[in-house]
Amino acid sequence: MNQKKKVFISFLGTNGYGEVNYSFTKEEGTTTFFIQEAIFKEEIRKNKDFWNVEKDEIFFFVTALAKKNNYLRRALPFNQKPDKQREANALKLLKEGKAEEAMAALKEDISALPVDAEDGLKYRFEKLQEEGLIGKFQDVAIPDGLSEDEIWEVFARIVEYIGKDTELYFDITNGFRFLPMLTLAIIDYVTSVNNVVLKALYYGNFESGKAEKQKALNDQSLSDKQKKALKKQPVKAPIHRLNSIIELGQWTEAVEMFVRSADAQKLEPLLDQQIGETEQSTLGKELNALAKGIRTSRGKQLTQELKLKEVRQKVIELKQQADNGLKRQLPPLLDRIEGKIHAFNTYTSENGFAAVEWCIEHNMVQQGYTLLQESLITWLIEKTFSDITLSQHEEMRAVAQAALRGNKNDSISNIVSFCFKKKNRAYFNDDKGEMKDVAIKLVNKRKRYNGLKEVFLDITAKESEDETVAEELAGGLRNDINHGGYNNRANSPAFLTQELQNLTNRILQIIQPSYK
Repeated sequence: MNQKKKVFISFLGTNGYGEVNYSFTKEEGTTTFFIQEAIFKEEIRKNKDFWNVEKDEIFFFVTALAKKNNYLRRALPFNQKPDKQREANALKLLKEGKAEEAMAALKEDISALPVDAEDGLKYRFEKLQEEGLIGKFQDVAIPDGLSEDEIWEVFARIVEYIGKDTELYFDITNGFRFLPMLTLAIIDYVTSVNNVVLKALYYGNFESGKAEKQKALNDQSLSDKQKKALKKQPVKAPIHRLNSIIELGQWTEAVEMFVRSADAQKLEPLLDQQIGETEQSTLGKELNALAKGIRTSRGKQLTQELKLKEVRQKVIELKQQADNGLKRQLPPLLDRIEGKIHAFNTYTSENGFAAVEWCIEHNMVQQGYTLLQESLITWLIEKTFSDITLSQHEEMRAVAQAALRGNKNDSISNIVSFCFKKKNRAYFNDDKGEMKDVAIKLVNKRKRYNGLKEVFLDITAKESEDETVAEELAGGLRNDINHGGYNNRANSPAFLTQELQNLTNRILQIIQPSYK
């Protein structure tokens, strides 16, 4: 599969930049006036294949003044302005009692400091181009961002040049004061709309390096000579990758989607990335499978296949690993995940009823009726034979369903006659006597729970008047909803929604404490 095209986005300010030694590590890095140059040299130093000179693109967004001051040439830092420099030199000489020299210093022409084209960012990147380290790059004109309309124009221009289906490398060290906020909005937008993948969000932390240098200069053990030498050295500033800040936003959105919309598609890759390759199959994928299983009414999967108890334990362990950085911010979000799945704690029909309550919470009414009926059938088999795997067999489920429906006299012979008419009787070895023994046990178990037959009939069918087991007759609420309301006794959406909650409450009150 072809790798996506990489796009590097950066800004330039209008003020002059001092010389800084930038590095991704504490080791010696690249000394330059421009963070952009350092990023490429440091990245390529680690990986010579970092940038594809034929395909990848670089864009510098500049206002008219930024282009003049720093792209085409390099503006002097404030403390190196000619007037300021002359004044500083004269003041120093006056303090030393050298009045004549001070007067001469005020007239000194120090405008020959490096401000020509060879110090501009364009020149620096042309040199990288000549060395074969990068391919094409260009400046992109943007307005000054002095109004909301201009800010939106900046937004649109950046989105345009990022393009679609690209890998994004975004440097936010320089530029507008509103850039951090704008960056978050841009990244959210292009990742959602244009299938862009954020690979790196760079920030050259000059202030951190400046503070470290000042701390070193305050060291009383240094001699004046050492301090003087240290002052001449450029600030050593770290280059941070702030991807984790974006990732935290993605976590927040994914957890919110899982908790409120019962959708784990965005949560799965984040969990897999956070816990590593070895645990992927028991956390991210399981949560996604849980959500999909409920949406598609996969009862057997929910009760017997998904490792949801282990998933909950993995979430707890992940919270305990929250030591620093992004992980330190995750526990409150993981608490929400754990709270969402805490009821799925067994490999029994209990998970089925937990799924019904999930459906009620998320207005999945049709899935709720299906899972409620099928979970009750599973529960009866499980409680009668203490083996939930028996509920996998269609013939066993048919007998259990008939036992739940019953008829006026709960005739075992009618139940067996009805079920034995089914073509596939392989589970019972074509033995009506074996089926009868099973039916007796199931009916006797159901009779121990008063009201269970009536509530089951409300879900699935009317009671038969001719002493036979009821078929799927019109009147059962699951029948009503699954046939789209195309019957003479169709109910309203409001009634079906409310009755799902009522039926669930009735069932849980009847079967507890066995359910818990």
